[in-house]
Amino acid sequence: MIAAPSPATTAAAPASRWWRGGVVVAALAVAACADPQQRLAEVIDDARACEPGDTCVVTGGTDCTCPQPVNADAVDAVEAAAEAANGSCCDVFGQCVAVDCAAFANVRCEDGRCVGD
Repeated sequence: MIAAPSPATTAAAPASRWWRGGVVVAALAVAACADPQQRLAEVIDDARACEPGDTCVVTGGTDCTCPQPVNADAVDAVEAAAEAANGSCCDVFGQCVAVDCAAFANVRCEDGRCVGD
């Protein structure tokens, strides 16, 4: 004889499926949001390369990342990546990360990388 499911079991099933679906949606949203920030980090890392005599500037900040010293020749690429990443540090519930950035002084090319104090 097969027992019929109890009312408690059938009532819990939809909530359980909703919860699992919510976790999947949240995970996908976090993964999708990480891509612009990762791309910005890669662009900035590449843009820090310099040669003696190159001009280094500070740019590339977003609402959740601080600007960094980069080669002036790469400003357009860095700013485009920062624009694409702006707003991507808020989660699916609208909670955003806030950062407090220190200013860079003495921005220069040193050992093939743009740096600042």
